[in-house]
Amino acid sequence: GFDVLVDEDLKPWLLEVNLSPSLTADSPLDLQVKSSLVSDTFNLVGFRNVDRQTATTSRLRSRLLFLQREANENGEEAAKAFPTSLSELGEADLKMMAVALDEMDRAVNFIRLYPTRQALKAYEPIAQQRGPHEAYRAQLLASLMYGPLLGKPSRP
Repeated sequence: GFDVLVDEDLKPWLLEVNLSPSLTADSPLDLQVKSSLVSDTFNLVGFRNVDRQTATTSRLRSRLLFLQREANENGEEAAKAFPTSLSELGEADLKMMAVALDEMDRAVNFIRLYPTRQALKAYEPIAQQRGPHEAYRAQLLASLMYGPLLGKPSRP
């Protein structure tokens, strides 16, 4: 297993490489750290039994409405960054946003590294190289989670 630390500039630092990673706990601290990691990982993956489609669509719709109202209060340019209804988005974009919102709810002790406002700027050349739709989806997702970005994400 690889232990990696990511600094504030999103630069990864390799701390160590374990030839035989183990979840065996040799001390109370080891037990606390490893059990929290496993618990958070299962939460992030989303092991639960609910009607996800209904819950996610409802949460996505209310989040978009909230962000649209917030953008309208912050100026006309910011308001243009959001679709006015879910029908303006394609099925793949809706699914991507729903999955991201589910992950965000479950990410108790995890911190999202991408897409954030800072990461969008840092990795824009890579997103553009992967295609205009990839850059659009990253901007759309960052706007959904962190509020409107300056300018409207340009559709591919």
